[in-house]
Amino acid sequence: MYYSTGDQGRRSISDDLVVRKISTLGATAGTVKNFAADGELILLPTPTNDANDPLNWSRAYKWYITCIVCMGAFMSNLTTAGPSIAILQTGMSFGTTPATTAYLFTASALMLGASMFWWSPLASKFGKRPIYVFSYVIYCGTCFAAGGCKTFGSQLAVRIIMAAAAGAGEMLGPLTINDIWFLHERATPMAAYNAFLSVGVRLQSLIRPN
Repeated sequence: MYYSTGDQGRRSISDDLVVRKISTLGATAGTVKNFAADGELILLPTPTNDANDPLNWSRAYKWYITCIVCMGAFMSNLTTAGPSIAILQTGMSFGTTPATTAYLFTASALMLGASMFWWSPLASKFGKRPIYVFSYVIYCGTCFAAGGCKTFGSQLAVRIIMAAAAGAGEMLGPLTINDIWFLHERATPMAAYNAFLSVGVRLQSLIRPN
């Protein structure tokens, strides 16, 4: 190590610190695609020897779970934000102006995002599976209830509850993918999840009433 006060000395000190830092991290520091120096693939996170560890599940079963997660995100957006493209027809059904009818979707969007602030700690406290079951039971119930609403006020209340329940699926989806896939495998499942998340809204344009 050099102790010169010049620029060259400062660069030498900096380079030496970097070398020592990498040395303490091991030979895998700075490599790409999670490969060790000998070419061996590093599995992150490290799986256990338990056959029930989600990381040890078969690839087919992992994709089965991923498809369920993607469909949950798809349906959540299909029913909460998707009907916004039929705002004029909805307003005619309830006898409300477009500005008033928009509350059915703006309030839902607000609650969809805000609900993640309580679903996240609840999932950490009680686990993901109970929150999945609890939220989707509420979600399915409100979907049927929304179809039977005769007044604007009841429709608005039901859709707010629906959006709050749907927020759990959007919050838990990426966490579930992270739990079952290794780091180097997550790109495709996460891309599929985000695609289904967006398609849920866009699909309504194909089935909207004339």
